[in-house]
Amino acid sequence: MALYPPGTLIFVNYGERPQCIHSRLVLSHVHEDDYIVLTPDGDLYSETMSPQNPDFTGFFPSLPGGGIPAGVRAANVYSFAPMTAAEYAGHMEAGRQAADAERLVLGVAAAASPVAVSEVWVLAEFIEG
Repeated sequence: MALYPPGTLIFVNYGERPQCIHSRLVLSHVHEDDYIVLTPDGDLYSETMSPQNPDFTGFFPSLPGGGIPAGVRAANVYSFAPMTAAEYAGHMEAGRQAADAERLVLGVAAAASPVAVSEVWVLAEFIEG
């Protein structure tokens, strides 16, 4: 099961000097700790998104809403420029396709889709007091 859903921002440190914390946008889960990510430069690739990745000297999942977590100085973050909803959707679709291709190469199945809900509860009335 994917620990980081699509749309999650993760900040990683590769140990560079001066310090630069790189933003990664999770586009899709591949297998275990491997995800298709997007970089601020527009690069899309599979990367192991885990504190155990030996390439990282720091690993910082974002706060809810994509906020920069404690321990990361905003001045050191290499982040994304604003993007339109259409650009975001295009990146997400490219990430899904790349994950499908990566899973095919690895010989692993895609994660099961959530089961459809057979009942939906809707608030029909609201009485104050």
